[in-house]
Formats: sequence, C-alpha cells, structure tokens
Amino acid sequence: MREKINIVWYKKDLRITDHRPLFEASRLGSVLCVYFFEPEIMSGDDYHISHLKFAKESLEDLNRELSFVNGRLLILHCSAINGFQRLLKKFDIQKVFSHEETGNHLSYKRDIAMKNWFLHQKIQWIEYPSNGIMRGLKNRRNWFSCWQKYMRSSLVKTPMKLVAPSDHLKNDPIKLTPNLRNHSDRNYRQKGGRSLALKYLRSFLSVRGSKYLKGISSPSTSRKACGRISPYLAFGSLSLREVYQQVESLQNNEQHQDFYWKKSLSAFKSRLRWRSHFIQKLESQPGMELQNMNPGFNGMRSEEPNWKLLDLWQEGRTGYPIIDASMICLKETGWINFRMRAMLVSFVSYHLWQHWREPANILARLFLDYEPGIHYPQIQIQSGVTGINTIRMYSPLKQATEQDPHGDFIKTYIPALKNLPPPFIHDPSQLTKIDEIQFNFKPGADYPHPCVDHEFVYNHAKDIIYQWREKEKVKQHAQSILKRLVCR
Repeated sequence: MREKINIVWYKKDLRITDHRPLFEASRLGSVLCVYFFEPEIMSGDDYHISHLKFAKESLEDLNRELSFVNGRLLILHCSAINGFQRLLKKFDIQKVFSHEETGNHLSYKRDIAMKNWFLHQKIQWIEYPSNGIMRGLKNRRNWFSCWQKYMRSSLVKTPMKLVAPSDHLKNDPIKLTPNLRNHSDRNYRQKGGRSLALKYLRSFLSVRGSKYLKGISSPSTSRKACGRISPYLAFGSLSLREVYQQVESLQNNEQHQDFYWKKSLSAFKSRLRWRSHFIQKLESQPGMELQNMNPGFNGMRSEEPNWKLLDLWQEGRTGYPIIDASMICLKETGWINFRMRAMLVSFVSYHLWQHWREPANILARLFLDYEPGIHYPQIQIQSGVTGINTIRMYSPLKQATEQDPHGDFIKTYIPALKNLPPPFIHDPSQLTKIDEIQFNFKPGADYPHPCVDHEFVYNHAKDIIYQWREKEKVKQHAQSILKRLVCR
C-alpha cells in the first residue's frame, strides 16, 4: 500500500517563513517538499546558468531550514508533470499545496497543464496568493487598499515540526540544458539563500538605507545605497510581506526619526508596492511577454532582430561609454540600478530601433533578479509601446555626465578609458589630435567609435514614436489598458 502524503510544491518561494502552503500542509499529516529543475524552463530564452546556481544555493539554505523542523526537500530534474507522475507511483498523494506563480509563458503553460493533470488524477491542488497579487482581477479598482491590507496582515506561522514520509527518495543530479552549456556564471554575482538575504536586509535597514534616496540613481553609489534584496525576492527567499512590515516598523520607531532615513524608507516602501503593481499587470495580461501591450503599435518596429547592432549592445561595444559600462557590469555582476536598466532599454529601442522582444531575452539572462512580472511591463514602457506612459528617451551623454560625473563607474568596467578625464571619458569622440597624443588614446582602436549618430537616430525615433501615438487605434487600446491595468 502506498504511503499517504501531502506535497508542498516549491517554485519561487524558497523559504519556510511566511509560507502558507507549508503551514497548511503541515496540519494534515505527512509532508513532502518538492522542487523541480524543469528542462523546458531551463531551456528558455530568458534562463541563464547564474539563475540555476542561485537557485541551487537557495535550495541548500532551504533544506537546512527544513531540517530544523524535521522536513526535507526533494529535488528532481524533470518536468513538473513527469515529477508528479513519478511521485504518484510511490505515494498516495492526497493534496498538493503551492503559491500562485506569475511567471513567464513557459511556467504559465506548465501550470495550465498541471491543473488539468491534477483534475484527471483527482488530486486537489491548492494555490495561495503571493506578494499581494490577485488572480482573476477584471480591473484595478481598490487594488492598492487590498494590497496594503495583505501586506499588513499577520505573517503565516512557521510549522514547529513536520511529519516526513517514511520513504526517503534521493535527489536527482542537475543536468545542464544545451543553452546553459554555452553560458558561464557571473564572476561577482550575489550568492543565493535566505541567510544571505537576511544579512542584506539587516544591513540596509540598519546602515545602508540612509543613503537610499540620494544614491539610487548613480550606477556607482546605488550598489550600496539600494537594498540589493531583489534577487532574494525574485526567488522567494524573503517574503515581500515580511520586508514591508520590517520597513514599516522602522518608520514607526520613535527613536528612528532622522529626516533622510524617513524619506529613504518611504521611498523604498513605495518601490515594494510598485513591484507588486507591475507583477499584477502580467498576472492580468499574461501574453505581455510575447505581444505588445498595446496592439496599436504592431508593425512600428520590425520584429526581425538586427544582430549586428544587438551584438554590439549586449557585448558592450556601442561606443557609448555609459551604455557599454552598464552592460559589462551586468555581465560580471548580474545587477545594476533601475535608471541604468531603463537607459539600456531606451538605447536599444530608440537609438538602435530594435523591437523589444529579443532585448528582453538578453536582459532577462543578464538580470540575476529577473522577475517576469516586472521585466515585461517595464520593457514595454521603456520601449514606448504601451500608449499610456510618458515616452522616455534617454541621452547616454546626459545620463553619464549627471550620474557618473567623474567617470568612476565607466573606469571600473572599461579600463581602456581609465586615463581619460571628463568630458572625454563620457564621449571619447570629442578628443582632438593633440588630446589623442596627450592621453595616448586612439578612438576606434582603443575604444569603438559610436555605432550610431545620437542626434540623427534620436530625432528620427522621436518623430516616429510620436506619430504612432497619435494613431486612433493606439488611443483606443490605451483607453482599454487604463481601465484594466491602472490603479484607481
């Protein structure tokens, strides 16, 4: 006779704290916790080996946490449906518990298939909301008040002790899918796991956060001034609710009334809300990963990638130092601040006039904290295809001189430019022949010439995007988007 068990299916929620699926399953008897490394998802265009490594580190930490409450994590390398088929041969599965996931198109299709499979097998699959995201919303009326109520509600209790199945199964070895064999890990990325997540959060709320508001825009200062917990939120080592409550508790602390601290905490808390706001957009319009949010923009850009230009962009060889330094930084660390991310998308969308879809894949692989619900709405906003957002066309030179005035960030990631002072480090094309001799620097040889002429492509793109925004079809779809996806 097969042993009766309940299963907790871990996805992007790698913790035991504030974890309702784990708590509810623990009340019903024997619990098996399972995580799948799914070849189909690992083979996706948005997946990188750094995501796999970060997940493995997070799972090691999760397994240690589970061991403290007599639990154990089973890791299988297979599709979810094959994994559950294997488990069903071994166990009498009573119920499956998990969080709802707002993921990419592959995980969306996976969940639809799993729902049908569970129904066919007469296994109850119970999903719980995560991060304040609400499934099935027709509009965003009163969304913020509901979200805030969720964030201020009590954290779910951590089970004191789990009842583990008597039959212990071995973990599968993790195999690299073909696309991952051509990738190498980030040299200086953050490591995964809840223990590190808590250290980052504590250091931000005790010391680093005081500089948040002042340092958030600079690519150099933001590396310490920002929370740096985004990868841990993306993989669920931290729950958004526990972070929100810690920030709010600090705000309400009478001994913590410093003006800059209060302003920074308020700004940081608003970013937590915006995080859920964008994930809710993808939840409500799951096709956003594949299609323009506003179909009125279909045909504005060719969907055929220009790989000559895209390769220059993704390899950091555009001839625009702040663009190239940002890309090289991402390749080495997997993280850069929001302003530089927006600038990178603006550049590839307007200066290079590329459709957003392939750049979205490239950046998804580069971002260690890749979160589909933030990624695709933001990509579409920054590339100008929503019809409801302000057009954001960044000047690389303006961003460089304002956010990296002394060129410190550029020097860190483009050593070839380290001997050039401002303004040459921001725009080496300004060098005269005498300057080239003085600084022993040859544009085109030591560093590429700009791949496009800024003034020409900027004005050309500006004319096109504003002409399209005036089209009646764009305006009609914009009204529909406002009703469905914007908070009121």
